[in-house]
Amino acid sequence: MSSFEPQFHEFFVEGRDAEASHVLLHITEPASDEERRRGYFFAIAEINQGTPKSVHVVQSWIEHLEITYYEGPSEGTEAHFEETLQRLNRQSVLYLRQHQEEEIHIIAGVLVGGSLIFAIHGEPMTLLFYRGKDNSLHRLDISGERGNEPAPPDQLFSNVLSGVINPNDVLFFGSPHTDDFFSDDRIQKVLETRSAGETAHHIQKVLAEIDSELSFGGVFVQAASSAAAVVIGSTAASIKERRDMADRPNRNEQSGRMTASIGRTTRSVSRLKKIPWVKIGQIIWSGLLALGRGLMIAAAAILHFFSSLFVLIVNRRDERRTVIENWKRGWRNLIEWFSVRFRSLTVMGKIIVGIIILAVLGLAGGGYASSMIKARRLAQEKFTALKTQIEKTRDEAEASLIYRDEKQARTRLTDAIALLNDLPTDTKEHRDAGAALKDGLNQLEVKLRHEIPTTPQMLSDTSALASGYVAQASPLPGFIAVSSQKDGLITAMLTPNGAVAEWSAKEKLVKNSQITFPAQNARPKTLVAYNRRLYVLDPANSQIYKHDKVTGGFSAGKIWVTDASTLADAVSLAVDGSIWVLRADGGIIKFDSGVGTPIETAGVFPALQKPIALYTNPDSGWLYLFEPEQKRIVVLTKTGDFRAQYTFPNFGAVNDVVYDEPSRLMYLLSDGKVWKAPLSHL
Repeated sequence: MSSFEPQFHEFFVEGRDAEASHVLLHITEPASDEERRRGYFFAIAEINQGTPKSVHVVQSWIEHLEITYYEGPSEGTEAHFEETLQRLNRQSVLYLRQHQEEEIHIIAGVLVGGSLIFAIHGEPMTLLFYRGKDNSLHRLDISGERGNEPAPPDQLFSNVLSGVINPNDVLFFGSPHTDDFFSDDRIQKVLETRSAGETAHHIQKVLAEIDSELSFGGVFVQAASSAAAVVIGSTAASIKERRDMADRPNRNEQSGRMTASIGRTTRSVSRLKKIPWVKIGQIIWSGLLALGRGLMIAAAAILHFFSSLFVLIVNRRDERRTVIENWKRGWRNLIEWFSVRFRSLTVMGKIIVGIIILAVLGLAGGGYASSMIKARRLAQEKFTALKTQIEKTRDEAEASLIYRDEKQARTRLTDAIALLNDLPTDTKEHRDAGAALKDGLNQLEVKLRHEIPTTPQMLSDTSALASGYVAQASPLPGFIAVSSQKDGLITAMLTPNGAVAEWSAKEKLVKNSQITFPAQNARPKTLVAYNRRLYVLDPANSQIYKHDKVTGGFSAGKIWVTDASTLADAVSLAVDGSIWVLRADGGIIKFDSGVGTPIETAGVFPALQKPIALYTNPDSGWLYLFEPEQKRIVVLTKTGDFRAQYTFPNFGAVNDVVYDEPSRLMYLLSDGKVWKAPLSHL
């Protein structure tokens, strides 16, 4: 038996009008080993325009499915599930025929190992979310029933669908009205930043605040095991017998990792024999079917008319002339056909035809107007719900900021911005409200940035740089790193090929220094002179080497890092008694006695992306991170707390920075010129 263990995260919101919409959510988790072999049973139903009796009937159907399924054999799972559906079809046919005015949507299925077997009636939401090769999130409508031709009205379940899922895939089953507020695309966007459980909680929270007359329900299913999903019972055979899926590519073609897509099988639940009707009943039924087909044809004609009218107005792809010619030809044919048929009718026949035409036009026009009113109402409800949620989230962020909980404030601000991106902009009222919300969020973001816009002043005399800090500036031509001890006793330079040179103040020239590294394949990236020693960073070997100053150069290096710290992406080094290492992703590691301790820098807002240099010294209480791509210098305490960031919005590219805390100044190298700016955070 597979170790596949699904997790269910459901949401349920009861509407204000139980007759307009009622949702049933049913999940059975097996309690015994025998039940576990049969898997997990689930069902979701939505009844619209129903009665308490109809809700009770649908509930009894679900309970019948559950009881019958678990009382059956543990082998041949799919065949037994189909047989259970066939029994329910025979029991439900009469009710469905007598209550066709009720709109019923049901999905019922079982999860056994990695296998999913389910059947649907109506148009419930059935989505699969999975990660592609590039780790991006994709989705697939695994039933493909929404928008298709409906099944026969007296057939509860017309076919069975089956397939397998992999660990970390997420299944979503939901009542149809959930799609009114959370479309497939919106659910995918929420899942990109939240877990399945958090997504279910978010959807329930938003739908509850809408206070709609509709009811909503759904469940996210995700595997909790890392074991590969396997197909058991007869599911494998079903997949081999899958219908042609050319219009829906399978998961193997999309992600290259799923053994078989969830696809529709050719095995269908048997069609039921019709109950004998009396002749008058057959006539009424045929008449109703004919009327339904006529209304559908009329609706299609009206839709075609309005689409052609749109092309006629906007002249899309220069098709206006074609539309006009088609209209003329169509009207001529219609008038000729109607004239011939109409003249052949009796007077009473002509009257009946006129009444039918007026009735069809009235019904079509009324239905269109009703749908437009409903769409506007739903859009307004969605806007109001999102606006309320954004304002609430923004208030929570501001409250967190008052209590100095910046981490929570940033989290809530990020949530509010994500909600703002989903806010409708259909009307001027909506756009104005969205702009006001955006201004408020921008003001809150400015507070969290701790931003200090800076306009440097150019120096006319580079000698204004403080003594002892000049050698920290940009490397000399031919060298990739330069470092000077504060008293000037050591000024070391690193060449691209890993050689080290020194500046001789006495001889006024640069001399090669003797130095060897513990690793033969050492590839030094940068160095720091401190306390008559030289510290060299070697990312290729995840190591820092310590060299003592000796006559003619430096001693053979000693390995400094003694733990398992990884420095493969290290970009900069600083020493103040401890050794600080900056990584390319903005992470910082502090080393004491060769043992590294990660320093949390998550408080920086916006997050660090590509910092290239880290600076501190024994006399400073700060860490300075230089990030030229975002044109900023980030200031942290030595415990990693975010204090400030200096930005240069109207300044050119900055090549290097020197910090002189005693003078409360920083010096910038840009385009061969030296500039100065105040250190305002001190």
